[in-house]
Amino acid sequence: MYNLNRLHPYTPPLYHLVELKQLSRDYNSNNQIITKAKGELKRLLQMFFPEFLKHFKPFSKWTLDLLYDFPLPSDYKGLHIESLAQRIRSRSNHVEQAKLIKYIAKNSIGNPNNLNAYLINLCL
Repeated sequence: MYNLNRLHPYTPPLYHLVELKQLSRDYNSNNQIITKAKGELKRLLQMFFPEFLKHFKPFSKWTLDLLYDFPLPSDYKGLHIESLAQRIRSRSNHVEQAKLIKYIAKNSIGNPNNLNAYLINLCL
């Protein structure tokens, strides 16, 4: 009546193998997307704010947060050093870092415009 040979006290390994393959594909796909986004962000920063890359790591949390809100050197002109230091408070020498960011933004050779800011925000 019933085929009891098909019943297993555990899940067959084939099911786990298929699931692991799918998770591996998803992991590799997500890594490729992240790698492309990082490359694009670095390329845009080299064009629009090249001095930033010389002094800071572009993929740390505080720099990504800062670049999300202020992607172009011209965005730093109206900021006070104290308010900028509050935004980068995760670093021990945040006041010196804020002064450095203001200085390099003032003397930047990048070509800023609103489209560039939009492109940088897309990468973040």
